[in-house]
Amino acid sequence: MKQLVGVVAIVFSVLMLANTSYAFDWDKEQHEFSVKLGMVLESEVYIDPPDRYFDTDAGTMLAIRADAVVSPKLSVGGFFHQITNSTGAGDDITTNAIGGTMKYRANLTPDLQLRPGVSLGYNFLITSDAFRNDATGLEIGAFLEAAYHLRDGHMLNGEIGFVTQPAGGNSDIDMTYGPTWYLLVGYAFGK
Repeated sequence: MKQLVGVVAIVFSVLMLANTSYAFDWDKEQHEFSVKLGMVLESEVYIDPPDRYFDTDAGTMLAIRADAVVSPKLSVGGFFHQITNSTGAGDDITTNAIGGTMKYRANLTPDLQLRPGVSLGYNFLITSDAFRNDATGLEIGAFLEAAYHLRDGHMLNGEIGFVTQPAGGNSDIDMTYGPTWYLLVGYAFGK
């Protein structure tokens, strides 16, 4: 938790201290590409059989997104993200996901935009457990992204959100998990 507070404080400080010489016209932006890196918090994964919950440790997350601005207040896009963490039993889990997003774009200042959004994706879960096959599943998420314009279409991005897998597994097991919270920071550029 201390790491999360520290990362949020750093992102907030950078956003407040960054200086721009002119206001960016968000309404003329047509598309955006972003790369973000951050952390996921501890969570639980339900596996049946054996009909029990397994704790997962905090881990890392990499997110790559491409968005098209369809109106001044709305964008849609695609994403790939990878979450790497481990269970309390020592199994490493890598979750690769692809899917789509939809974001509302609210201008707070000429250089700061907030973007609440939702995501829908398909997970590919890979585990180090040799006795368990890899699994797939439906991913649903929600997030709040902040974009701070640095210069000529270049932005600093911060994001907090969660992902969940309400349905999934393989031919041997059902695998689901509730909200897994994450925090990301990164860089974006758009035109």
